Amino acid sequence: MIVSPTSLNNHLKTVIIAPITSTIRNVSFRVGCSIAGRDGEIAADQIRTVDKKRLKKAMGTLNSHEIAELQQIFNQMFCL
Repeated sequence: MIVSPTSLNNHLKTVIIAPITSTIRNVSFRVGCSIAGRDGEIAADQIRTVDKKRLKKAMGTLNSHEIAELQQIFNQMFCL
């Protein structure tokens, strides 16, 4: 899941991502999601930067509830 802002993505060759895993652990800093018909979790505790060349195609988008939950977790992590 790309989590860096579009304004940043437009100017760099890299993006910031939070990987999506199909292993459901229901722990802090993970957001449950459904992408391409499969349930999983966004691992907000494993964010990293990757080159855009490594990205293939878009798998889907988050719903508004999932986005809000991910934003709340990042706010907690970074004390915003």
